Amino acid sequence: MAIYLRKNVIKYDELYQKGHDHEYPNLDLVRLAAAYFKVKNTKVLDYGFGTGENLIHLFKKGYKVYGAEASIEAIRLVKRKIKKRNLPNKKISLIKLNEDDDKIPFEDNFFDNIICTSVLSLLRSKENVIQLINEFHRVLKIEGKLIIDINGPDSAFKIKGKFISEDMYQSQIKNGENISTYCPKSLKVFSKLFGKFHLDELGEVKFKYFRFLEHEYIACLRKKA
Repeated sequence: MAIYLRKNVIKYDELYQKGHDHEYPNLDLVRLAAAYFKVKNTKVLDYGFGTGENLIHLFKKGYKVYGAEASIEAIRLVKRKIKKRNLPNKKISLIKLNEDDDKIPFEDNFFDNIICTSVLSLLRSKENVIQLINEFHRVLKIEGKLIIDINGPDSAFKIKGKFISEDMYQSQIKNGENISTYCPKSLKVFSKLFGKFHLDELGEVKFKYFRFLEHEYIACLRKKA
């Protein structure tokens, strides 16, 4: 089992080298963090921080921010942003995930909050998804909170393929290779992943306009005492 896949890292390294970037945080994350997290003296992990805008937003809101990322190009991009914006880099910790990691490189009960956006669907199997969720549970403090999402079945990510079980989806990529990914058919199926957590909120986001088609399930969870 893996908490990230090397094939995905190679793909995203290439994208970042070509200039892939975002200049704003995820709007749903901004709203959810404001409503769900507590700021004072809290540590937050952004797992798979990508272009770093969510991470930088949380820093500006007063969190002690840690970011974990497998893509070295993403880390370089975010370091450039931190320098360009004159942010105090000693208060933003960026950690490189190693290829053989099966655990998040932090102690048990370390974080007050964790965010994980646009990551789970890329792990390709339910076993890998559960492994990562278990790691989030391990490194969260008691009553620590997790905001996490996944692509839903009506997203652009999932319109050219088929379900082979209630939560496994098979599609073809450009070279004709079949790939399987974890994609829950419903919020109920998604919620089954989080038995170790108390579920505070379960919802979804869906929109379609121009070439944009999006569908995500979102969970706000708390580590049980």
